[in-house]
Amino acid sequence: MTLAKCELVDVEKAHHAIARMRAWLGVSRSGYYEWRERPGRGHRATPGAAGRVGR
Repeated sequence: MTLAKCELVDVEKAHHAIARMRAWLGVSRSGYYEWRERPGRGHRATPGAAGRVGR
C-alpha cells in the first residue's frame, strides 16, 4: 500500500464510497484506517483527545 493511494481515498471520499475506492486501489480496510490514525498522515484529531490518552 502506498501513501498516495490512501491520500486519494481520503481526498475523494466525498465523491465516492470509501469501500469501493479501496477495492479499486487494492487498499485494505485496516490499512486505510491505520493510515488515517497516524500523526501527520490524515490524522483527524478531535478536540480534547489528547486529554483522554493514557487514562
